[in-house]
Amino acid sequence: MKRAKVLIGLTMVLLLSACGTSANTQNSETGTNTSGAKSTSAGSKIITVGITNTIAGANPINSMDDPLIADIIFPPLVLPNEELSFDMMLAEEVNTTDHQNFTVNLRENAKWTDGEALTADDVLFSAKLIADTNVIAASGQGFNLLQGMDDKGKLEAGASIDQAVEKSDDHTLIFHMKNAVDTNLFLEKIGINLRAVPEHILKDVNPAEVNKDPYMINPTVSYGAFSLKENAKDQYFELAANPDYFLGAPKIDSLFIKILPSANIVAQLKSGELNMNYPSKGNIAPEDYATVEAMDNVRVVTGKPLSIQSLFMNTKRISDARVRQAIVLAFNRELITKNLLRGYGKVIDAPYTSIHPYFDSGLTLTPYDPDKAKQLLQEANYDFSQTLSLVVPTGNKVREQAADILAENLKDIGVKVKVDKFDFVTAANKASVEHDFDLAMFGSTITIDPDISGTYASGALYNFGEYSNPEIDDLLRKGAAETDSAKRKEIYYTIQQILVRDMPSVTIYEQNTFNAVSKNVLVGEPKAIGMMNNVNEWDIAE
Repeated sequence: MKRAKVLIGLTMVLLLSACGTSANTQNSETGTNTSGAKSTSAGSKIITVGITNTIAGANPINSMDDPLIADIIFPPLVLPNEELSFDMMLAEEVNTTDHQNFTVNLRENAKWTDGEALTADDVLFSAKLIADTNVIAASGQGFNLLQGMDDKGKLEAGASIDQAVEKSDDHTLIFHMKNAVDTNLFLEKIGINLRAVPEHILKDVNPAEVNKDPYMINPTVSYGAFSLKENAKDQYFELAANPDYFLGAPKIDSLFIKILPSANIVAQLKSGELNMNYPSKGNIAPEDYATVEAMDNVRVVTGKPLSIQSLFMNTKRISDARVRQAIVLAFNRELITKNLLRGYGKVIDAPYTSIHPYFDSGLTLTPYDPDKAKQLLQEANYDFSQTLSLVVPTGNKVREQAADILAENLKDIGVKVKVDKFDFVTAANKASVEHDFDLAMFGSTITIDPDISGTYASGALYNFGEYSNPEIDDLLRKGAAETDSAKRKEIYYTIQQILVRDMPSVTIYEQNTFNAVSKNVLVGEPKAIGMMNNVNEWDIAE
């Protein structure tokens, strides 16, 4: 069965927002500044996209934050889009007859920018690195579904990568799952995360040292629509067009991803220094909506609720579910949606947005009820002398204000809170690596499939609060192994009900997208999902 696009469900993947530093420097080769103004001296076509938080880099196997740059220069097998389907990227088609063995046909015209052919050997080499127990690889979060892999997506003792991924020919791979799974789940867990790395460059590197290799820090050879020309840390990424891109040569010469504060995004959209914002990492603050709508040089792009902001609770430190419930009861989330989001959001409890096909609309919404919160704290013998730490990445003004509102709400019921605002890298490290927080706020964008094991399974990579519930673990395994959509829905409805009961986290609000793009951009616009999928087709007026 051929699939140019495969219809998908939806799930969450963390796309965390934080604040970076602005840049406005001159590029000697193109004659442009990094603000995005089109070069007149060289006649180059340039588009500049604004984001508000730093990106660690372009590591194709270990993008711990947003893989924005990695996805452009190392397109994975597939990428999701706003039409709720998958676009085939490095993969030309994905087939299965039994939902347990998936055949992936790669683009035969794909090649590395140094002229070497990109083959199944490179993808297999990448999979082998990801599965190596000595390699830290965020891309392997779904590898636990493959044969021969342990629960962490690493090769079991005595197992071989060939048990999981088999090379059929130079452009064909067969992936062997432990159990039959929904096609959406395979594409979301494996297809989105598996990018090729050049075996001819990295084959002699010690796997334990691969993430420290100069190539992984500054990849000089790639295969996407653009290649990395410069990474000006915390300022901008400059990307140069790859004329040999397998989906067609880009129409623009350069792409700049510029890092700057949220307020500067609005100012530079007006000045023309920016051509558009990037929704999940460069949101326009609600208080600036009217200003942007009044600009005559930009077009406003609005959309469905595709992102959420969540409050995570450290279940090791706040072990009593009654205390966690009390925190949510005391949180005036309606105040945020009405006063801060200005009608572009809604309060929900579930880990999916309200347009998610697996969203349980029958869940009883946890109300704002400080009196009930006080009662639960008394029942739990809460220690009111302690001070809770609330970790928040900077960059998203509404989220930062929401953190201050939560602190005030909790103060009103006698709970002390200290708000700690950090840049993204520091906040993410405290949450996902050190688990050094009591409360934490992060954002996420819904993408594919209802599986949320990466956030709620015991020991999962994004299980910030170290929540562990054998019942949830069992249901997540059943949900992943179920191929019947009706039965899957029953499973994920039950999961949502348990999560509301245990309250390891809660959605603060879902948010509709509000973005802007310069009117001189002919092709290309902000999208919450799949914005860069067709970046080779982007164009700007001369």
